[in-house]
Amino acid sequence: MAMATQTGRPNDFQLDKGTAKDLRRRILSDMRTRSAKYRWWLLALSAVRFLFSRIPAEIFLTLYAGCREPDDITDGDRPLPLGFTSAVQLIERLIGFVQAPCEPRDGTEYLFAYAFDLASKIGIDIRNEVLLVLQSLKFDACRRDPRKPRILSRDGLRRHFCSRDINGVIATCLKLTGDYERGVRAEDLAELGEAVQIRYNLRDVLQDWDDGFCNIPLEAFHVPERSEINEERKLPNSLVERWTREEARRGLRLLKEYKRKLRGLPLLWRTRIALYVVFERPAKRYFARLS
Repeated sequence: MAMATQTGRPNDFQLDKGTAKDLRRRILSDMRTRSAKYRWWLLALSAVRFLFSRIPAEIFLTLYAGCREPDDITDGDRPLPLGFTSAVQLIERLIGFVQAPCEPRDGTEYLFAYAFDLASKIGIDIRNEVLLVLQSLKFDACRRDPRKPRILSRDGLRRHFCSRDINGVIATCLKLTGDYERGVRAEDLAELGEAVQIRYNLRDVLQDWDDGFCNIPLEAFHVPERSEINEERKLPNSLVERWTREEARRGLRLLKEYKRKLRGLPLLWRTRIALYVVFERPAKRYFARLS
């Protein structure tokens, strides 16, 4: 098996742009057939060409396509490929591939290898950030239980989402937009990243529960509500309504702090526009309706 150079490309393996494009097209086409689930992400992906220049846009779309199928498998939306006994096993193999790239064994590894190779050509290393995203998928795969979702602490959930959304996704995007070179770091946008995740958690709370995930922290439960879950295996309405109002108000506070910090950040103008249109404005409107 061919080992990789420091660019992430195996020494004797040639990566083909057409193959990567076909793999991306197949995955995005599949998303469009399930537009109800992916409506927002399809809209966000349409803004990629505006936010990034040509090669960074190709890197982002390739990475997103590479993460899509493992994410769907983790959520239970897609069956495991032959040869794997669990989502954890599949993601652990991907983590090993990113840490020590070899000749790609499937489409997901091919997309990762192609993205890393492109990134190396423009002087960017995004492997650590991709590792954080994959490790968060492994965390989800480990905690998922459709029969009785695991209820985690607030700190545990916050560390999970921060690692994925802020130190993983936002950090990658800043490198691809060029804002990282201007001195902007993922922690500068942490409040926005957390607010956006709150929006997703509120929007999907019941579906997530049915899928085997609980994104409501243990501290939000009253003792009688924990007993109700044990007896009926469903989320009490009183809990969901109370937690929704509290989280919506917290989301608005986070957006206010983000706006305060934003004034002093040397972000590119197109990054500012994209952050406002795609993330800040929809989240603010959503929270205002709920709080």
